Amino acid sequence: MRQFIFIIIILAVVFFIFSAIVGSSPEEKEKSQARDAISLCWNDQGKKSNTPGEARFIAGACEKMENDYKTKHGVSP
Repeated sequence: MRQFIFIIIILAVVFFIFSAIVGSSPEEKEKSQARDAISLCWNDQGKKSNTPGEARFIAGACEKMENDYKTKHGVSP
């Protein structure tokens, strides 16, 4: 029983170390920054102070950012 608990603890530690390393990779940081930029773009697009023309222009830029992200990373943000 002790060996089983020890193995579970070791596996959990290895999992956390692996996820910390993968989660802090430069590629993951780049993806996170791109997702944040896209989210900020859509927030700016939704402001009531934008004219309809400005809102359409910003929406086009946001859609382009999303398309570029999907092309580069293979998944939607």
